[in-house]
Amino acid sequence: MAEYPKQLHDVKYGDEHKLQTLDICLPRPLNNGSLQVDASTDDSVWIVFLHGGAWRDDSQDKAELKPALSQLLDHFSRDAPTSALRHVVGLASINYRLSGEPSDPARNGTHPDHVHDVLLALQWLEKEYGVGSKWPYMAVGHSCGATLAFQIVMDRQWKSAIPSKPALYEKLLGFAGAQDNHKQTIRPPVAVVGLEGVYDFPLLLKNYAHDPEYEGFIRDAFGGNHDVWQKASPVAGDYSDRWPDGHLVVLGQSPEDELVDWPQVDSMVKVLKEQGWKMRSESRIKEARRDSWIGGKQFFVTYLKGSHDEVWEHGTELSRTIEFSLRVFYGEE
Repeated sequence: MAEYPKQLHDVKYGDEHKLQTLDICLPRPLNNGSLQVDASTDDSVWIVFLHGGAWRDDSQDKAELKPALSQLLDHFSRDAPTSALRHVVGLASINYRLSGEPSDPARNGTHPDHVHDVLLALQWLEKEYGVGSKWPYMAVGHSCGATLAFQIVMDRQWKSAIPSKPALYEKLLGFAGAQDNHKQTIRPPVAVVGLEGVYDFPLLLKNYAHDPEYEGFIRDAFGGNHDVWQKASPVAGDYSDRWPDGHLVVLGQSPEDELVDWPQVDSMVKVLKEQGWKMRSESRIKEARRDSWIGGKQFFVTYLKGSHDEVWEHGTELSRTIEFSLRVFYGEE
């Protein structure tokens, strides 16, 4: 047990560019030892984290998770029997292709290249660790990472607006016509946790029309087609019929966020309610326990503290939101 928690850094999940890497943390042995994870998927889950940075800030990467991870591991070491982390098989933090630098293969991405990398990473995690097959997982994202977390599961009608690589995405997503080397379907998460996320691109651009930086990073990441902007927005997704295994959404937002405003949350809440999701109160967690849902879909809005980047930089709010989401998922006070 001395070598645990075990952390693996800069693990390659692809070879198309230098940002196809991820970090992994295993809090405990997967097979042996007194703290081994229960093999039941009812009690165990992976956390898959997606960083922010407006799809183009190379100062933000998979290391965004480190401050929160340190706090989560500290909580677990001090109080393992009651720590929410006792349910976690492992944590993975994913790098993905960025946008804005046409001459750099790691930073010349245009939608859906970012999603493509996340799907490749999930495919690698499934092959190596059973993430999504043996173990369910929660997708946790900050800012544009929250966008990507929803894009993993949203109705992929936007794919038809991106003619450049249709065969590749059919293979990755398990659609008809998949070849042998891409037989497996990329399984969606059982929960999405978004912190200060971008969910409605047209609304974001409307509310920040005074700042050209916003249209700049949207154009870098998604091109100039406004139809793509709309279809790629998480508010355009189908989270009912197209996400049968999805049962929990947590939307975290800080009133102090100076970069992404609260209407992004309001827009996502409206979509979830229209699709039959039930909004729950933080004070009634036990009512949200999965075995009481009977196939239902629940979501929470939780208030965060701090500026846009302080939410992950200090670690406290990100770790608290992950622990909160685990408690909700397992119906614990």
